[in-house]
Amino acid sequence: MNKGPRFDLLSMLIAAVRSNLGVALLPRFAIQHDLDNGEMVIPCDVPMRTGNRFIMTWREEKAESRYLQIFP
Repeated sequence: MNKGPRFDLLSMLIAAVRSNLGVALLPRFAIQHDLDNGEMVIPCDVPMRTGNRFIMTWREEKAESRYLQIFP
């Protein structure tokens, strides 16, 4: 499945989320400021156990998107 853009650099992925281009799995340390100031939100209250320290985030104004409603 190769739908949509792919980013090799974490900074590019974060910039894409900040620009409302979609959602991303990101390490919390990289976006803590965005979380603290409300620019990004964590959509699930349940932590995902991946063995890695990533979280999925999106812009607050996108929270009602029907595509994002599939997440608990």
